[in-house]
Amino acid sequence: MKIYKSKEEKGLFLWKDEAQFNTYKEFRLGLNDRRALQDISKLVFSNGVMEIISTALRLPKADLIKEMSKQLGYSRTSSQGEQFIQDAIDLNVAKGLIVEDEKGFVEVK
Repeated sequence: MKIYKSKEEKGLFLWKDEAQFNTYKEFRLGLNDRRALQDISKLVFSNGVMEIISTALRLPKADLIKEMSKQLGYSRTSSQGEQFIQDAIDLNVAKGLIVEDEKGFVEVK
């Protein structure tokens, strides 16, 4: 088995194989063990965005960012956290899964 590596601005992330990277849909909540934000892949952040927005269907971006931070175990949102979540929103927009409108709302496409 060959490990697949994905490179992001935050660093290198390892996956079991390329198939896992291409089909990974999980988002682990930060209930008992809050992970450092820089240790979470953009793909995992984007999965979290999709979990939240699939339930809500439409949210102000600020609320989406707060909810993501809360689910990761953070009571406050840092500028770094906001940027990582914005990157995940941008990834999902690029994939055609969600849209972000000019009023600051994010919704399922």
